[in-house]
Amino acid sequence: MTLPLLPQNLIMEGFESIKRMHRENELLSLGDNGGQFNQLFDYYRSTWLQGVNADMLSVNDTVWRTNNVLEVSHQHLLLHIGKTDTTQNRGYF
Repeated sequence: MTLPLLPQNLIMEGFESIKRMHRENELLSLGDNGGQFNQLFDYYRSTWLQGVNADMLSVNDTVWRTNNVLEVSHQHLLLHIGKTDTTQNRGYF
């Protein structure tokens, strides 16, 4: 989910919006197979939205939006050797 891109004060609202959209789509096209998604939503809420460090979930105002230290390291190296466009390398690090 892309919830971490939202400001901290909008993450729960975004989560509820995703759940609501899932339910609407499920009723329109998928039938009632939401048990697995309900488990996913419960897990996401308890682990990421209400768990330890939930207040640090938002990366909205951060420069580095990753928890992959190696990726940050490679991007930092590319910036220092003069290559400023790292979009071509996305997905390779």
